[in-house]
Amino acid sequence: MKIKVWVDRPKCATFASCTIADEPVFILDDEGKAVLDIEKLKATANVKSIEALSDENGPYWIVDTDDAIWFENSINAGALRCPVFAIVLTNMDTNEVIFPK
Repeated sequence: MKIKVWVDRPKCATFASCTIADEPVFILDDEGKAVLDIEKLKATANVKSIEALSDENGPYWIVDTDDAIWFENSINAGALRCPVFAIVLTNMDTNEVIFPK
């Protein structure tokens, strides 16, 4: 499954709640905004590939994984902890928004 991970940077309030998960994959950048820890994800056996991209809405990432449990404990868990719902997850295979609903 390919997941698009996008952080609404203006909405991100730098609470760092997303960095606390069973398997944390989010970190805060120099501006205190949530980003994916690319180096950690590249070293994770559960990730087949990761792309860092950008468009008019800012940076986003495409993470390819077949491990649904790892996804729930890492990326999804981080997004669920965001109190302002700044992390948007989209299943690229179905174009369905996973979070927030």
